[in-house]
Amino acid sequence: MKKAKKNKTWSLYVIILLIATIIVSTLISMSLLAGVIPPSRMPFIAFVGIGFSYYVIAEVILFILYLLRLHKFALIPLFFIIISIPCILRVYTRHKPVDDSDAIEIVSYNVKYFSNSNGFFGNDSISDGILKALSQYDADIINIQEFYFGQQNPEIFVEKIKEYTGTTHCSFTRYYAGLNMAIATFSKYPIINIESIRADEKSFAICSDMVIGEDTLRIINAHLRSLHINKELNSISDGYDNAKIATKRIYGKAVAAFKLRELQSKRLYEVIRNSPYKLVLCGDFNDTPNSFAYKRIGLLLNDMFVKAGNGFGFTFKDLPLIRIDYMFCSKDLSPVYFSIDSEKKLSDHHAIIGKIKLSE
Repeated sequence: MKKAKKNKTWSLYVIILLIATIIVSTLISMSLLAGVIPPSRMPFIAFVGIGFSYYVIAEVILFILYLLRLHKFALIPLFFIIISIPCILRVYTRHKPVDDSDAIEIVSYNVKYFSNSNGFFGNDSISDGILKALSQYDADIINIQEFYFGQQNPEIFVEKIKEYTGTTHCSFTRYYAGLNMAIATFSKYPIINIESIRADEKSFAICSDMVIGEDTLRIINAHLRSLHINKELNSISDGYDNAKIATKRIYGKAVAAFKLRELQSKRLYEVIRNSPYKLVLCGDFNDTPNSFAYKRIGLLLNDMFVKAGNGFGFTFKDLPLIRIDYMFCSKDLSPVYFSIDSEKKLSDHHAIIGKIKLSE
């Protein structure tokens, strides 16, 4: 009788694990398709793809639970872990340090308006901390997203940033005309050409051509569409009815954002393909490494984290295990270093730092 009861318990255990395995494996399969299927055709696939890292962790846990029972179903999560390896290597990688002397250092940082307050250069520890960090990086090129200058004269604001960073040249574009927030690139090299890249009436990237020695390098600083769902997330806990409404709005906003990022990534693809110069593309993509936008850009450029990073590549502080900030470079450039500054908790994003050499 005891043996029969044990077998019955074991069968229930396997059934529960199997149901969980089917659900998680389906989610992983959909996540892997997110980079192939345009969001405009199947937005739900793109939405599911956000959670890829979490699905992989769940598959690993299921694999271990099966192994503890030496059950043959362990082969199911193992299979999905194996086919996920190419995507896993976009969030975790290992590279030995190489000679980065004479390399060009580039920083990209979404600074969240420089502050959690409404002002700038006030008695604000966050804005002061970001300025100090930018100064400490001492990078050759600094790319900033959500570059907020409030009611200040932007030219005075730019000169102040130059003073902090030791840069001498700047290019910036407002997201919308009249808006006191922009995408900005600061450089120690002369900028000879500037182009704002637009989609859906919004500037979402700025292209800056710089003279470095006898070469010209193109820097594209991009900020693709974000979800803008903070208000909805805050209202989820306000009762069932509000949570239901908020959930629908979150999904609706996510679908709109996925579709616009598809358009923006296609626009970037054309700019990259027609570039007369070697280039570096960096910024806040608001999308994961298995997304359509990432895969589109990856057709033309190398991901510097994949080529020169070390460890986990998570860049979004407010949602763990998510990588949405990137630095890509032309395939004839040589990335020699890449890191994520996760120690500073100044913005909802971590700054990313890369180094390249103009020739291999």
